[in-house]
Amino acid sequence: MRTTRLEVVLAGPVLYGRVRVAFHDNDYRDRIGWNLLGSIHDRLLGVAGLAIFAVCTALSMTLLTTGFGRALASAPVRASFDRLAPVLAMLSLAFGSWYALGALDLAPYFL
Repeated sequence: MRTTRLEVVLAGPVLYGRVRVAFHDNDYRDRIGWNLLGSIHDRLLGVAGLAIFAVCTALSMTLLTTGFGRALASAPVRASFDRLAPVLAMLSLAFGSWYALGALDLAPYFL
């Protein structure tokens, strides 16, 4: 996965009054995530934000996993599980391969 390091050296005359320097990262535009949490300067607020982020992530993954498990346990899926299992295995293999190749910059990430 590609990362970008931005290093800026500002040189010039002394400026008086209010000066603003801004950097906009549009990789994950309109999404709250690590970029926002990393920009919080108050340590207590940052830790609280990270804790809320972690709890909400765990809750969402729990709900998603529970829903998927319930769907797999339903009668129609259980009846055809012999045909479904190889499809799920191939999808899992394809996703894992794409993810690993993307981490090595050999395949694009579309997110």
